[in-house]
Amino acid sequence: MTFKRPVFFIHDVLQNSKFTPSEQMELKKRDFFTDFKETMELLKGQKVTLLIVAAGISKYPEWVEYIKQHPEWKVELHCWEHEDYTKLDEEQAYNLLFKAKNIIEETFNQKVTCFYPPRNKYNDATDRIAERLGISTQKEYRKIRLVRPFSFSFVDVHYWYPGDRIKLERLIKYQKIAEPIFIIGAPRSGTTAFMRLLNQKTENSIALKEVEKIWTRNLSDVELWDYYYGVLKKNNATILIDKNVRNSLRLRKIVSLFPHAKFIHVIRDGRAVASSWKQWAIKTGKTDQSLEGSAKQWVEYLTAIWDIKKLLIKRKSYEEVRYEDLCKNEAYFNSTNYKWQKGLTEKEKETVTEIQKEWLKRMGYID
Repeated sequence: MTFKRPVFFIHDVLQNSKFTPSEQMELKKRDFFTDFKETMELLKGQKVTLLIVAAGISKYPEWVEYIKQHPEWKVELHCWEHEDYTKLDEEQAYNLLFKAKNIIEETFNQKVTCFYPPRNKYNDATDRIAERLGISTQKEYRKIRLVRPFSFSFVDVHYWYPGDRIKLERLIKYQKIAEPIFIIGAPRSGTTAFMRLLNQKTENSIALKEVEKIWTRNLSDVELWDYYYGVLKKNNATILIDKNVRNSLRLRKIVSLFPHAKFIHVIRDGRAVASSWKQWAIKTGKTDQSLEGSAKQWVEYLTAIWDIKKLLIKRKSYEEVRYEDLCKNEAYFNSTNYKWQKGLTEKEKETVTEIQKEWLKRMGYID
């Protein structure tokens, strides 16, 4: 999968001295240019569009030269001096935007293609003006904030907001963990062995096994992102593989957290799963779960995964692997997977099959 990185819209570039910030903006005690350069350094390698206040071009030559050194940045029309064009006479508004468009194009040697109205205020007149200028009008872009930035195709940034720098840093972190691989499936389905196999075959990956603490502590989305990012950074890895079978029961939460994640579902014959539970319980002395309970659990996990499977397939983020195929095709899997036929008594086989019958048929394990 390829993560669709957002386009960052840096707002009010070359804002002139008439600008008066509101109390909520809490301007940093330093000049805008320093803050702007640091923001752009943070966004190195990202798609960036600068929304230009044209009157500032003649007033801030240092800014202009800095921007011209980066032809990879797209420049677009924001305004002349941050006017509310819905309150101006149409011809007056047209003349200002015509002048602004021309000077932006001449200065940066780029063609302006879109008008981003100040304060997101536009009406039929501003639409007509944009049409006369041969450009489009971008509407409602100011509603796009940095709260859940990965959900959008572009992100609006006011580079002088103190909180934006932290949010930008978190967004950059998110992009580094945007495509984790989650291995899902019922317990005792071979998910651990598959995790190890996948980790061996994947470059620069780190695998996590049964990390449940981050889900039981009621962490915020940002805290969860920071946790996963910390794992990657600590292990100098670029791909995260998470194998926690209980994630199968919280897939909608994970999809909302990582819309670009990939999910690999390891499927195993439910009777073999129940037999494995039985043998594991005997081996470890943990007999708190009955055979019937393990059989029902297999059904519960498959049902939970099927509840969201269509959405994951639509996103092209879902794959299935059969434990039986892994045993045949991967030397790492040395099980014949048929031990359950001897590990369960006839009565136990009947009990498990009756509980799992619907899903065993759906999965093709019985007729």
